[in-house]
Amino acid sequence: MEAVATAHLARARELHRASRWEEACAEYAAADAEEPLAVEDLEAFAEAAQVSARGDEAVALLHRVFDLRVSANELDDAAQAAFWLWWALLNNNEVVQASGWLKQTSRTLGPDMATSLWLKIPEAMFHGTTGNRSRADELLRAIVDEGQGEVVPWALSMWGQTLIDEGRLQDGLDRLEEAMAILLNHGLSPRVTPWIYCAAVRGCCLARDFARARAWTRSMTRWLDSLSSLGGAYLGNCRIYRSRLMLLNGAWPDALDEIAAVCTDLDGYDGWVCGHAYYQLGEVRRLRGEWDAAEDAYRRAAEHGCPTQPGLALLRLAEGDLDAASAGVRRALTEVTAKPDRLDLLKAAVEGRGHHLPRAGEDRGGPGCRGRVRGDHGGSDDACHRGRDVRRQRRAGALRGRSRKRVATPPASRRYLAGAGCPVREGQTERPDRAGLPRAR
Repeated sequence: MEAVATAHLARARELHRASRWEEACAEYAAADAEEPLAVEDLEAFAEAAQVSARGDEAVALLHRVFDLRVSANELDDAAQAAFWLWWALLNNNEVVQASGWLKQTSRTLGPDMATSLWLKIPEAMFHGTTGNRSRADELLRAIVDEGQGEVVPWALSMWGQTLIDEGRLQDGLDRLEEAMAILLNHGLSPRVTPWIYCAAVRGCCLARDFARARAWTRSMTRWLDSLSSLGGAYLGNCRIYRSRLMLLNGAWPDALDEIAAVCTDLDGYDGWVCGHAYYQLGEVRRLRGEWDAAEDAYRRAAEHGCPTQPGLALLRLAEGDLDAASAGVRRALTEVTAKPDRLDLLKAAVEGRGHHLPRAGEDRGGPGCRGRVRGDHGGSDDACHRGRDVRRQRRAGALRGRSRKRVATPPASRRYLAGAGCPVREGQTERPDRAGLPRAR
């Protein structure tokens, strides 16, 4: 029995080093069935399960790791295991359980909880997402100054995003660049690497630093192409950003193929990554003029708890439903505080003003606005169905009108598109995708 367990374990370790995580999980499980794994191998098993999208299995394994570390009085290592368990629950969309787990961990570890840099990450994330970014900055700076190992690039990435959300673009990009330098020069574990790449590309898109976004996406693509499997939510987020950069570079068919494959891979999953994927699919469909498919994708994004603005408002605008577009943007502007996200919404609002959208406070009424006033997909009453019929009629008219209309690109749009590396031709035909580049989420 011991010889069999040893053979399975040796094979599992070899597969893990080769980034063949699904096969590694099978070998780790076989070895664990013969003889309980040591805590270090159990941690490696949990990592392989998490990266290969076996979220429930990763949670169960991390509970075992945490209990073993606490029993051995290895509290620093226990705190790190607690962080990864919290992160696994969060990625499983088990937000309430993740919060409860942190409270349970606090009682178990006692005062040592306060000294764990890994367990300051959830606190910083909470403050950053609830608007207290100064406190998040303070916590993340402390982690970077005091920390060692992988907690430092993780905190740098989160810090960079927080600074960009505040509008401090250069400071945020500097932090992201530090994190990327650590990744590229020293390499990081499979659980940390996707987070660093996604944070870097997202931050560059928000800051409109598209040249740097392209460079880091090329690096990310080389890493993704080296892997044997890309399924599941953990690596799916990287592929969403790859699709976004393909779209930005004008490779629309490739962008559609990539994001459609991600959505297929995520079928049966739940949570924010799924919503993120469907929003990106909606953006690609909208820009290609596939409006029914775009609406379906935005609906799926909303079902997974993902905001659908400004994409849905731009779709309504392209369909000629000005009231629904205006209502969606106005509502989103009351909810969003991050400056780059507000910029995307305001850009959509300016686009709408060009189509004579009402100002805030005006009530134009009219068909199609009731049942859609929040800019979401709630409600199935008669007004909603009438609005859909009206939009389809307007859509047909809009397409006929646009096929004949030639317009000059405004100076501000020329500057924006040139900065994004997009070709601009004067007198080009106005199309449904004139609303511009997709929102960086």
